Amino acid sequence: MTSILLIIIGIVIGGWAAKANTVPESQRPIILQGPVGGLIQLVCQLGGLGLLIYGVIRLFS
Repeated sequence: MTSILLIIIGIVIGGWAAKANTVPESQRPIILQGPVGGLIQLVCQLGGLGLLIYGVIRLFS
């Protein structure tokens, strides 16, 4: 059950950050603007991918 929740959260967080990457910076959410926002966006993308991979590993182990 926990692994499915990790997969869902990973998809939501990673998808949100990846979608914000395609939007011009002037239309992005405030939290993702500027150099710190770019860092937050990168962490969200990699963290979402990490949660997804960890959830799949826990699901099949």
